[in-house]
Amino acid sequence: MRLSLAVVFALLAAAASVSWCAEEAGGAKSKPRGGPLDPRGRVHIPIGITNTLDTLKTFVEAEGNFSPGFATYGIYFWVYDHDAKKLIAPTMDGVKCEHGLPPGGWLIPWAKWSAEDITVDTTVGEVRRGDHFIVMAGVSLTNAGKDERQVTLFAALRPLGPAGGPVRKLAVSDNGDALLVDGHPALVARAKPSAAGVLATDTIGNLAMEGKAPTDNSATSDTGDCSGALRVDLTIPAGKTEEVRFICPVLPGRRAVGHRWDGVSKWAQLDLAKPNPSEGGVLQPDAGLDYYRALKADTLFQEAAAYWKDLAGRFAGQVPDKRWPEALAAILGHAAMCMNEGAPDVAVVNYNVFNRDGVYTANIFQKSGNFELAAAIDYFLDHPFNGRIYPEADNHGQILWVMGEHWLLARDKAWLRRVYPGVRKLARMIEYCRTRPGPHWVGLTSLKFGQDLPKEERKELVPGRCDGNHPEYTEAFDIAGLWRAAMMARARGQEDDAGDFAALADEFAAVYNARFGKNLTKGYGGYAVLWPCRLYPLGQGKAHQQFRRIGEQKTGGWQYFPWPAPIRACLLATARPATVRSAATSTTSRCADGTPSTRAARAAPAGGDTPAPRGTPPSPCRTDGPSPNCGTSSATACSSRTATAWFCWPACRQSG
Repeated sequence: MRLSLAVVFALLAAAASVSWCAEEAGGAKSKPRGGPLDPRGRVHIPIGITNTLDTLKTFVEAEGNFSPGFATYGIYFWVYDHDAKKLIAPTMDGVKCEHGLPPGGWLIPWAKWSAEDITVDTTVGEVRRGDHFIVMAGVSLTNAGKDERQVTLFAALRPLGPAGGPVRKLAVSDNGDALLVDGHPALVARAKPSAAGVLATDTIGNLAMEGKAPTDNSATSDTGDCSGALRVDLTIPAGKTEEVRFICPVLPGRRAVGHRWDGVSKWAQLDLAKPNPSEGGVLQPDAGLDYYRALKADTLFQEAAAYWKDLAGRFAGQVPDKRWPEALAAILGHAAMCMNEGAPDVAVVNYNVFNRDGVYTANIFQKSGNFELAAAIDYFLDHPFNGRIYPEADNHGQILWVMGEHWLLARDKAWLRRVYPGVRKLARMIEYCRTRPGPHWVGLTSLKFGQDLPKEERKELVPGRCDGNHPEYTEAFDIAGLWRAAMMARARGQEDDAGDFAALADEFAAVYNARFGKNLTKGYGGYAVLWPCRLYPLGQGKAHQQFRRIGEQKTGGWQYFPWPAPIRACLLATARPATVRSAATSTTSRCADGTPSTRAARAAPAGGDTPAPRGTPPSPCRTDGPSPNCGTSSATACSSRTATAWFCWPACRQSG
């Protein structure tokens, strides 16, 4: 049976409200779950500032505990109920904990749980002020009972965390309102706590279980096991709420380092970079306790909301369910967090760039109006082959495809003038690899190929190589890339180039149809034929007939393979129109030829049985083109591989 759009929207809405990506952040102290106060390690969400070093991003778990920066420590919130004489934490078995993002879909995650009659809400965000990266955390405790309650809030610091690390020196500040790691502020309370203390061992939970805090003001541990807590005693009348705020500087006095991928691992690269080295990296400033004490957490939360609102506020979707735009905003935020100093990584911290994921991430930025983040294209021009330690045959076509999307959406003539030499080289590279006898030599960090490439840089590009051998996928991108190259050549007035590239694309399209046309859904072809390559019409013909029959798919090891990729193609073949509007101009989104994006007047090829000839590059929108009503498996996936709702949004420009 075919999955209905109503079901897709329902799944999406549910994901938008409560689901986070199960993406392991790792850390120096990562280990299997132990006691009831240890992290569950099931769900991590990176937050912070886009396109910055990954080590400056904060990792939050579903239960609200977090690590401010990578390989630092864990911050936890626990509540001791004096009437019940017990400690309650969201990581404990039997404690119901909800979690999600605010209504706008912004990356300011919250968690909500109960300690007897006390409802606890925690919120975590990160902002940047000049050179300072700062995390703020808010804890609200509401007495839902009929009687006054005596409770103690523990804000604990431990080496174990979502992205923890060794804590060798831990101390309490002079006036008892902060914990210092290696002499630098790590956890600062906005109001002075009732008590504070530290231990040389990671046993702060044992004292908290009794409602107590340590009495020592300093501790050291050669093994990095120091822990401590700020204790806040509260008396909460029935029906009232107490709010407590904390500030956590990110890596103060430490060095933030970039990735150093090993270039050896065949599946994905291993990072050889050492957190907080003695030299190198970027030394993060310590503004001093007085600076952090003066910060108002609520003001910082407002700044974080404004930051994410700006990122997600450059587009708007007009659809019946408001959670759909929220989901798109959340996807955009997660994808943006994967940007790492210009590199569109597959995931934050632990997964390097792959072209076939990175170009989709860049396309999300393009379609959302965040063209500055689409500078990932420059990374691809400097590093045309990414992912494995050897080149794969889908990469050059994918770069041309996303460059064509950028031109269609941005219409930036200066940009096209600057990058067109790369367009020409990539198109000629495809021609070389597809029409000349092998071996075909390319470089991982160069657009040179063949005999022009120095011998020490040469890597053989094996035809069809992609996750093994998938010519049904790689050749589809050859065609799509060349069609886009022809379009950009014509826009630059390079008619000879345009004719060459279009003729090559049409020749390869005929070969593709003869070889794969009888079963377009087979193998990796189903991931590319309809979108993004658009080799066949969607509304009629063989592709329409083959893809519209796809129904329910069972997930396997890689969930994005069966769902949503084939189902997305099914939805494209049976799609309904929707409307896209620009939040900035409040105008209907239109295609390059001026027709509305929902239904551009373009006829399909006769019979719809072969790829359309593209001697003249087409308008990006067609009668049988994709609708924004295509689905995704998760509204909040922080891996670029699952953020597919953005992928099939029409490549239309915003008219003024």
